Amino acid sequence: LLPALAACADDGGAIRETRASDPALVYYTSGTTGPPKAVLHDHGYTYTQRYTSRFWHGVRDGELIWTTSDTGWAKAAYGVLFGPWSEGAEVVQLHGRFEPAAELAFLMDVDPHVFCGPPTEFRMLVKEESLVRLRCERLRECVSAGEPLNPEVIRAWKDATGITIRDGYGQTESILLVGNFPGVPVKAGSMGLPMPGHRVDVIDERGQVAEPGQVGDIALFGHPPSLFRGYWKDEAATARTRRGDWYVTGDRGHRDEDGYLWFVGRD
Repeated sequence: LLPALAACADDGGAIRETRASDPALVYYTSGTTGPPKAVLHDHGYTYTQRYTSRFWHGVRDGELIWTTSDTGWAKAAYGVLFGPWSEGAEVVQLHGRFEPAAELAFLMDVDPHVFCGPPTEFRMLVKEESLVRLRCERLRECVSAGEPLNPEVIRAWKDATGITIRDGYGQTESILLVGNFPGVPVKAGSMGLPMPGHRVDVIDERGQVAEPGQVGDIALFGHPPSLFRGYWKDEAATARTRRGDWYVTGDRGHRDEDGYLWFVGRD
């Protein structure tokens, strides 16, 4: 694949200008609540993925990030192509089955500045006896997304490494929308705060913002370029995601007095 991409890059005729609103790619949802849906993104979305890396990964120009592929091809794609690379970072990908001891050994060998893995992996890594021997001089940030990460795992990882796993929340339909960001206090178990430039809140059935502590629908205001164009050839399903000016994620949660969001479950 990489030689083919390099060949295209060398051929000036293969490059053309695009609008931010031009269709770019299609991902499929995981199908946890029904058949997988085709999610259409435009080129504006590919640009906005750099904010996932800039504000959440915390990776910097010239640094190294390892995003484990067990989180799915789509996350590996935007975690490699549209996020870290646009920030000037080098990316590691490992093709192979997940095995806790081997992953920790590889983590030491690579010694990235940023390590990103799904909660299921972290839950298994903290049970691995070799975790006490983990030594990564450059490792500065550890992040996780895909489902809520329980506070016990966050505490166990910090006890072993001195690094707090920063949880994040996003969807196939969007970039990371909510996260625990570098330098911001982490509330263990919380989804964190809205991504800069995005208004994410909890709303009720009428589309009104809920009071702190009140459980409702987690929703994104407006039509930012970080949000999908729609479900491919399914206008009805796309329309069901809107409640007035809000995009409704399909997840339930509540907001505390400090603005942190807390996941409750699927709608």
